[in-house]
This record gives sequence, C-alpha cells and structure tokens, in this order.
Amino acid sequence: MPFPTPLKPVALLLALAVAFGVSVGAGLAPAAASGAATTTTKGVSKPPQTVLQYKADLTAASKLTTLPANLVTPLTAVTNKNELYATGCHSMGNQPGPNPATCEFGTPGGKYKIWLVGDSHASQWFSALNTFATARGASLTVHTKSSCPIMTGLPFYPNTTKPYVTCQDYNDWLVNQLANANPDLLIVANYQGIGRQYLSQVAFGLDRLATVAKRVILLGDTPKQLGLLPPCLQKQPTSIQKCAVSLRRAYFPQVTDDVQRAAQRNGYGYVDPRSWFCTATVCPPVIANRVIYADATHISIDASKYFSNR
Repeated sequence: MPFPTPLKPVALLLALAVAFGVSVGAGLAPAAASGAATTTTKGVSKPPQTVLQYKADLTAASKLTTLPANLVTPLTAVTNKNELYATGCHSMGNQPGPNPATCEFGTPGGKYKIWLVGDSHASQWFSALNTFATARGASLTVHTKSSCPIMTGLPFYPNTTKPYVTCQDYNDWLVNQLANANPDLLIVANYQGIGRQYLSQVAFGLDRLATVAKRVILLGDTPKQLGLLPPCLQKQPTSIQKCAVSLRRAYFPQVTDDVQRAAQRNGYGYVDPRSWFCTATVCPPVIANRVIYADATHISIDASKYFSNR
C-alpha cells in the first residue's frame, strides 16, 4: 500500500504551529551532526530532534535482528496505560456517564486550548501531546473512551451484538462539551479496526465536529500488529523481525481513505503517521531501543514519548 503523495512527516507540528502562531521547531535543540539520534549517558537514545534522525532510526530498526539489551522499558513492563486511565479521563467501556469534569493537562489555564478526543487510539498519543502542550504553555483537555470512536448512532460492544449505549451517550455529551469549550485546536483519532465497521457513522461523526473548534486535525491510525507484540518478542529475541508486520497488512485502506476524505470535505488538517512507523514495506517492532507496540493495536507509552518531536 503506497504512501500518499506528498508525505508530510511533520504535519502535526506544522498544524500546531499554525494554530498557535509559534515557529516550527521552537524549543528544539539543534540537529545532531550525524543522522542518528542523540543518546544519554546510559546509552539509551533520546527522542530525535529532526526528521532525518527519525528516518535514520526507522531505517536502522528495519534491519535490527536482536532485541536490544538496554530497552527503555523492560519488555514485561511495556504498556499503553498512561495516566488517563488512572484519572478516569479515559473512560472504560462499562463506565457510564461523562468523564471527570477536570481532565486538563499540559499547562492548565494556558492561553491556548487543545482538546484530544476519540477512543483508545487517541489516548495512546497523550504522552506526546502533553509534552508539546506543556512546552508551549497550552492546556490539553482529554476525553476518550474505549472502543468508542467519534461517530453518530448506536454501535455495539466489540465482538458482540449488545448495544453500546454508553458510547452513543458519550459522543453526544462530548459534542456538547466541545461546543461550549470551542478549543483552539481539536485533535481526533479513532481505531481503524472498529472504524471500518461503521464507516458512514464515523464519517457523520467527524463531519459534526466542523463547528465546535477553531481548527480540527484528524490523526491517522497507528499500524495494527499480527498479534500481541511483547510476547512475540519474548519468543523471538534473536529474530525480532519475525514479529514485524508488513505495511500492506498494517492498515485497512478504506478506513484511511475515508478519514482523509472527511478531512478534505470539512477543511480539517490530516496527519498520516504511517511513515513514522513503517518503511515502504515493513513496520519494525522496536525503534531506538523502544518496544513500539504494547499489544496488538496500541503503541506504547515509550513510543508516544519518542514521537513527541515528530
């Protein structure tokens, strides 16, 4: 599956810069002399500072055969469960009603207001966006719900025929909250595996966000894996590319196309992260000493932090 042309690997940062009137790269360190990421005294690479460094890391990762001994997080501790889960700002499927009233991070009360909404594939980007918002003096409000994409109508609980009433209620509540807040920037992300079951309902759900924020950005999904990644790496520590998924199998093209069309139709920004995670053929399981996926569909906290400068 070819990437769209042209690629915009720093599209999210550019869109944020336009929305907030800051210069792209503000606060970033100068590029390192080589294409590789800089390292700490412990030899663990810091998040890159340039697109070239990210690309160099990805290329190296696609050739890596052995699980690094100095992983940023030990394999058994890799997770996507960030602080949104502990605070209730990410609502679980069986949780009725709205999220807690205060789900504000970054710089609370900051001059600019960013909102992040969607399902767990939005919440997985919390670490990266919280870093950005804090550094820019912006507030970050997050309201996400498990297996509940931004959509209209009544979905079902995953893999059941049970109506997911709390998801419908949640989406209606969220639109009202957004209309009242009118954030400077709204970032939306949904899981492609659920979105493909409700293509028209997701499209309508995305359309109705057009009037509730000054600027909307749709963030494309991350690669789906062939199975649970950490257990695969445990079984294949000297052949980790056996755990890698091909780009062709990592995405449902119709979902990607539909999200891009929604962005074009409404004048939203669109960020395609496929080139962040995948070469033209493969999506490596480990990049720069970080296990990128916490399970079969979510990126890890380490991955989110790693892409905070992307």
